[in-house]
Amino acid sequence: MSGDSYALVDLEVLGDDDTLREQAEAAREAAGDEPSDTYRADDPTRSIEVTVDRDGRLADLRLAEWWSDRLDPERFAETLFAVYTAAVGKALVMALSTRDDERDGPAPGKPEQSLAWINATLAENDAKLLAMRRAEPPADDEFALRSEHGYVTLHVRGGIATGLTANAAVLGYAKADVLRADVLAVFTDAGLTTED
Repeated sequence: MSGDSYALVDLEVLGDDDTLREQAEAAREAAGDEPSDTYRADDPTRSIEVTVDRDGRLADLRLAEWWSDRLDPERFAETLFAVYTAAVGKALVMALSTRDDERDGPAPGKPEQSLAWINATLAENDAKLLAMRRAEPPADDEFALRSEHGYVTLHVRGGIATGLTANAAVLGYAKADVLRADVLAVFTDAGLTTED
């Protein structure tokens, strides 16, 4: 809305520049050197493997047939969500590093090109800030979706998965293929898969 003021989030809690660079480099190494169509992550027990596309949308989920022998059903939702966010993190790091590679400034030693590049970048940032100021505040679109068989509930806010809970009492009896289908369906219903 016009006249509303916006405040930027204080990111000091994330650490200093050197720490952030080290974390970004570690994440980029984990993602691989080259951009890919998909990014994969799995848990230490190798019970859960998640694949996302370059936009962080769920492309595939694999569960070991005897996952509940390796992973406590009480920890299933937490572990699945951690694996999902790790895969999304790989996709995000690669997208940001690729974008940064494409936006490298002009060659050093050419002041005219440097000034033009700086002015273009400032103009682009000004346009983005102006658009943010004019934009309506986003509607509170937080919701939770329960899967068809009731094994998991996906929590979503602003089109982003923010959490996953599970009915641990019945999870231990779930066959891997049925549980996999249930999880994929709830992500699809939320619009968070490559199939939507």
